[in-house]
Amino acid sequence: MDHGKAEGVVLGDQASMDAWKGEFNQRPRAERDQVLGPTAYPPEAMGKRPPFLPVTLPTDDELEQALTRAPFLYQLIGLVDYIGKGKALTQTGNLKLADGMELVEVLRTGDRVDEWIGDRQFKTRSSADLGGLDLVFQVAIDAKLLKRPRTGDKVVPGPKAHLARQPTLKLADAAFRSLIFDVCPSRHLNRIDPYGFGWFAESLDEQLPDMLLYLCGEQNDEVSEVSSGGQEVSGGWVEMDVLGGWLVNRLAAEVAEAPVIGGLRYLDAADLPGAAADLPDAEARAEIDHWLYAGGESAVRRLADAMIDAGLASSGR
Repeated sequence: MDHGKAEGVVLGDQASMDAWKGEFNQRPRAERDQVLGPTAYPPEAMGKRPPFLPVTLPTDDELEQALTRAPFLYQLIGLVDYIGKGKALTQTGNLKLADGMELVEVLRTGDRVDEWIGDRQFKTRSSADLGGLDLVFQVAIDAKLLKRPRTGDKVVPGPKAHLARQPTLKLADAAFRSLIFDVCPSRHLNRIDPYGFGWFAESLDEQLPDMLLYLCGEQNDEVSEVSSGGQEVSGGWVEMDVLGGWLVNRLAAEVAEAPVIGGLRYLDAADLPGAAADLPDAEARAEIDHWLYAGGESAVRRLADAMIDAGLASSGR
């Protein structure tokens, strides 16, 4: 608060500090960075795409298994099923509180209704206060799984409600793009922000696609701490899971060259070296690794024999 004090903020006067924080959060990002320091992913880096390494897409079976482990997809499916032919909304366009409280249990969003903190209870007055549920609701609306008619007094199935019948790649892709480009998780998390602590949310959401593309390009990245679900891991690596990698690779292919490995897996051992030689080094190595993996225990011997035969043929023996 030293900078605020220099601008006339009276420390200890909550109204004075709140007024200054509100005004500060409206300043241009560059001016805020001069006070707080640059963000981890500076704005000038936006739009620069990482060099994408060749990736091997998961098999259909691996993707099917990944879809069954995606709780957010099941929450979208459950919400659309709960809405049925339609449900009434509040005057502000939110789910009725009674519906919201029921959906917290049905969808297992983890929201706390009428939460106790110490000896004080905070009554839930709107379904919009239930952040996990509201995130599912907003994504369902944005992805057109649900829609609000012009009257705004109810929610009904949307033009893409058919996607929410079972967890599929189409549903995952629609939800993923809606979440990172339109609903924006950081801004949603800080949508109720009376103290201005969410000043970073807009910047973070703007950089989220590039952060994901960075992980896609690097395959994995060393981390000092990762926390999720109340469990913390120190050290190690972070990388895309199967479904996340598939989704981000689709995004990467739209903005840069993103080679996919597996095109040579059906070649005979004798044809593999020649085909791989026409590829960039990193892609060639990845194709050969994939061929060996897909070929089972005998693949190494077959490739070695083929290369020996090719060497003998070239020497005229």
